[in-house]
Amino acid sequence: RIGYGAGPKPLIAAIRKVQSQSTSNPCTISQWAAVEALNGTQDFIAPNNEMFVRRRDLVVQMLNAAEGIVCPRPQGAFYVYPDITGCIGKTTPTTTKYSPLPCWMTRAWRWYLAPPLVFPQTSVSATLPLTRR
Repeated sequence: RIGYGAGPKPLIAAIRKVQSQSTSNPCTISQWAAVEALNGTQDFIAPNNEMFVRRRDLVVQMLNAAEGIVCPRPQGAFYVYPDITGCIGKTTPTTTKYSPLPCWMTRAWRWYLAPPLVFPQTSVSATLPLTRR
């Protein structure tokens, strides 16, 4: 990944100090890809943004329709962080106490579930891939 920052000189100087000690340099192809991303055509941005908004809204709608799941609508990005605490302790016909519902969700729906220590503001977080099998 490549990112950039803009801001007051003292802030950027502090960011550079921290960043220089915490990451390595990006490879050449990533650097040239970033140059092209900034200087190249921007025609794809609006249609892609609309597509991601539609996908996000569909995923949030489907999650909120599921019993025991509450999913706030994120303001950006393409990750959702549903609260599945209403599902903890529940089972399905194929789950047991040794294979609880969150584990079934990872297998059946190909979710990644992150424990609270990863995202402390939530009880359990999940990211849902937007591809279908």
